[in-house]
Amino acid sequence: MSKSSKYQIKNQVLHISKAGLSLIKDGEFISVKDSKSTISKIHPNKLKAIIINTTISLKSDVIFLANDYKIPVTFINQKQESISLYKSESSSKTLISQAKLSDETRLNLAKQIILTKCKNQRNYIKRINKYHKTYKTNIANISANLNKIKSAKSIQELLAYEGGVALWYFDVMVDRFSKYNFTKRHKKSAKDVINMSLNYLYSILYSKIQKLMIDNALSPYVGIFHTNNDKNHSLVYDFIEEFRVWVVDMVVFGWFSHNPSVKDSDKLSDKPKAKLSKMFSERLQDKFIYEDKKLSIDEIMQKQIKRLKLAITKNTDYKGFYPKIC
Repeated sequence: MSKSSKYQIKNQVLHISKAGLSLIKDGEFISVKDSKSTISKIHPNKLKAIIINTTISLKSDVIFLANDYKIPVTFINQKQESISLYKSESSSKTLISQAKLSDETRLNLAKQIILTKCKNQRNYIKRINKYHKTYKTNIANISANLNKIKSAKSIQELLAYEGGVALWYFDVMVDRFSKYNFTKRHKKSAKDVINMSLNYLYSILYSKIQKLMIDNALSPYVGIFHTNNDKNHSLVYDFIEEFRVWVVDMVVFGWFSHNPSVKDSDKLSDKPKAKLSKMFSERLQDKFIYEDKKLSIDEIMQKQIKRLKLAITKNTDYKGFYPKIC
């Protein structure tokens, strides 16, 4: 396997970022080819995901083979928007439970997810402040909003307080990464390398969570606090909030803190994409204490999905997980 090839197989993820390659079914294997030869040949039982963020030749029988082995195939465009091909197997019983959640249950679930996300944001700022000593005001204002989140009476009120936390959180990041032309958080049409990096890894995380939900017979379309429709995977948008900070943000902001080789004028080219994807895969293997056991982030996400399903179908209490990162 050539070291210069701009694709990676890391932790059972096939990531292709070099244009012009071909992905074909080769017997019971999936082969990556260039114009001259086969670069790599992988059996699908070794793969958890295929991620493609460039223009390649893709045979339809690869899609069918990936579906047989329950491998999501995710395409990410230049805007860092993603489409994932993965067959839904959500049960009608679970779907009915999702659709019939009471307003009280929906609010409690939303509160736990948003509270967890905001605590992660505060803890990350606390960690940064240990070294820079300039963000006490941000921490105090985030904490004030956390108290308001706990007593919120509606999802609209909850989302307003979440927005307040986000302003103080990204205020720190703008202060630290303005040299990369990072002036605010942009979810779409990002022009700076920081926002593009965040959106890129969020797309990969999104695809992973979507697969976990489908594997657990949850419908990705029926959300808790994001708007339901037949185009958006609203429940994925909900659940991803719990993991954004310690799965993606810490990877992106941590890397740019120690990577002067990426200039502010750079777009998110193949090389940083490959690096970020590798760091993301490695991050999923980092371990934290969860229910008195040391588990990887990958394992924790799976357990949290199961907790969420129980909360939806059995009306059990849901508790978000926020690790010690400060």
